[in-house]
Amino acid sequence: MESMRTDSSSPTRPLKKKSPNRNGSSPHNEPFEMNVNIGGQRMTLQADVMTDPVIAAKKFMHANNLDDKFLNTLVEVISD
Repeated sequence: MESMRTDSSSPTRPLKKKSPNRNGSSPHNEPFEMNVNIGGQRMTLQADVMTDPVIAAKKFMHANNLDDKFLNTLVEVISD
């Protein structure tokens, strides 16, 4: 059985910070990335703080050809 966990050695960190006046970005919608280990393979998930965790998880899973069995766990990790 495969397992999924975040990489605790790599804390979530913001990507490039944008000024609130550029591209409609605001401090409340900062981009972030997090490292996710799935079956021993490390992948990076990128999203914005205000993105629905379900949408972010589905996009990540689709982009990485992952099975839906990881959806609920990934949504929980993103929500945290």
